[in-house]
Amino acid sequence: GPNFVSPRQPANRGHGVCLQPFPGGPFGRDKFAGTLEAWKKGMWEPCQASKPLTFALALGFAAPLVRFSGLDQGLICVLEGRQTDLILRAARSLYGAPDACPPAIETIARKALPKLGWAFNDTLLVIDEALRFGAKPDRQSRKLSRWAVGGFDVGEPAQDLGGVPGGLRYSDWCVTVLATSYPTDDADAYCDRQVLRLPVSGPIGRDIFDLVDQEKDNRNAAISTLYSAARATIVENFGLVGYEFARRLCTIIEAPDEYVPRGVEDFVEAYADDDTGDEVVLARQFGLVAFAGCFAARLGFAPWSEEHCESVCADLFEAARRRLAGVADENVSGFDGLVGERC
Repeated sequence: GPNFVSPRQPANRGHGVCLQPFPGGPFGRDKFAGTLEAWKKGMWEPCQASKPLTFALALGFAAPLVRFSGLDQGLICVLEGRQTDLILRAARSLYGAPDACPPAIETIARKALPKLGWAFNDTLLVIDEALRFGAKPDRQSRKLSRWAVGGFDVGEPAQDLGGVPGGLRYSDWCVTVLATSYPTDDADAYCDRQVLRLPVSGPIGRDIFDLVDQEKDNRNAAISTLYSAARATIVENFGLVGYEFARRLCTIIEAPDEYVPRGVEDFVEAYADDDTGDEVVLARQFGLVAFAGCFAARLGFAPWSEEHCESVCADLFEAARRRLAGVADENVSGFDGLVGERC
């Protein structure tokens, strides 16, 4: 509901939004270190060089805004590929320890799913499902879609669902998910409008740092430097950014259920060719991530400029739109294209 849950901030009410303390949060959410400024400074250059890294972090900023966005579903992104570890750890650093990883959804008993939903309500859940089991993409998509937006009976005591503060009640959860899977040949799963499936790995010689433009030898050295900088940053600075961003939102946004959808629709009007059907659903998903990432930059929380974030989201939306339309482009591959032999 109107609760942003924090492991250390006192309750802060404003514009119908409440930030609650969460003592002893599970899955590393009670852990934090470093400073916001050090995290932002250290992640700046890696994000300028990487579309997938920028998008994953912007997805984390979108998490507390999903329920105000007007989307009729959760926000779920699945990265396809084997070179996703740095992206996942960086995304985890927004709300907790970068190495803390909850069990994969597929391995959790049905009765335990509500506890996981509460633990990551209105924040970002990052799970490396590709590492943990060989899930079939269609099965994974269905389970993630069903679970990410769920709820309990109204008024059910939250303390009965995992030891959260007494007296705090809520009726539903809305979890934003960043997960992984191996590449799939299943076009239906790949184009499922409920889940954004984005391939990370490209041809030999490419990496997540897809915006590095140098000769091969210099490129490899540049990528190594970027990896090292990002890893060192999130090891020493984590668990601060997401909650500080949510806390700021509590105090500055009036009528978030009106303000956020307007930002999403601005993206749709600017970049979508069709204002109906699956394309507009896709545009709204990318639009929410773009809006959140740009808004975070405007408030001083993001390691990028507004122009960089919007450009990344627009490029990835255009590629996904082509993919959805079944238009193959042999000149574009990997994360840039979201296209290839599979559709």
